[in-house]
Amino acid sequence: MSLRDRGQQDADSGLVHRRPGERGIALVMVLWVVAFLALVLSAFAGESRVALDIARNRLAAAEAETAADAGVALALSGLAAAVSEAARAPGAPPAEGVWEADGTVHALQWQGAELRVRVDNESGKIDLNAAPDDAFAALFQALGIAPGTAADLAAALIEWRKRRTAALGIATRRAAARPSDEPTGPFFALEELKRVPGVTPDLYAAIAPYVTVWSKQPVPDPRTASRPVLLTIPGADPARVDAWLALRGSEQAAAPVPGDLASGIVSTNLTRPTVTVHVEARIAGARFRRNAVAVVTGDPQDPVHMLAWERDLQGEFDTDATER
Repeated sequence: MSLRDRGQQDADSGLVHRRPGERGIALVMVLWVVAFLALVLSAFAGESRVALDIARNRLAAAEAETAADAGVALALSGLAAAVSEAARAPGAPPAEGVWEADGTVHALQWQGAELRVRVDNESGKIDLNAAPDDAFAALFQALGIAPGTAADLAAALIEWRKRRTAALGIATRRAAARPSDEPTGPFFALEELKRVPGVTPDLYAAIAPYVTVWSKQPVPDPRTASRPVLLTIPGADPARVDAWLALRGSEQAAAPVPGDLASGIVSTNLTRPTVTVHVEARIAGARFRRNAVAVVTGDPQDPVHMLAWERDLQGEFDTDATER
């Protein structure tokens, strides 16, 4: 065999020996590509699941908000019917199933959502603009705040109210000259109470259920007021207040109000009440709270006049309230 032939044979033999290695490298590259594609697909699938979960949560949140708004509509329509019925038959006891603005928590079902609806009559609260100065310290003490702290808080609130009234000046007087359902005093919204020096978030949460800017009455209505509020009525005695609350919650609810508590009764409080509807809706793990303030006019052409519509981000239902 010639030298040339032997070199060619060695070259052919080398090629034969290299082919298996090349095939192994190609296989590794294919495996890497397959692994990379699997990783990409896995990431895509994970992102798709996250996007789907977000979409489901948003849908549940939207359903909860819609259900809460429906709860407001149900309550206001029931109250409008009750006011119209009371106008047709003054003094008659409320019909079975009629809505009342008495703080009762109603448990309802609507389109698969669980609703808890409470309606408060604003005339049964202390008006931050219209109440006399001594009502605030009395209310704070009735809520269990120490007398010294209650006096300091009341003084700060009164001072804040005076300064705001002076700052508003002519604007306040002009607003007072035009009767309206809107607040016209130094407090335009309940949340402004947080700006009073000394009112911490915890104190605000404790005080807020008992005060209002909507009633425009110097004395709360004893027919709907809670015990702490009743104790602020001049001359109110705790024993008499407890006796009245027991009577008010019995079948004799239509009994006349005791004379020492009757100073807060205003005819428009029941014939044209201003109410706050609190609704909590739960569905598919989502929760939404809505607060709405409205005047129930009793007018068939305009039965409800909305004053405020807001999302409640921190309010809680009273766990001791009666459900029905």
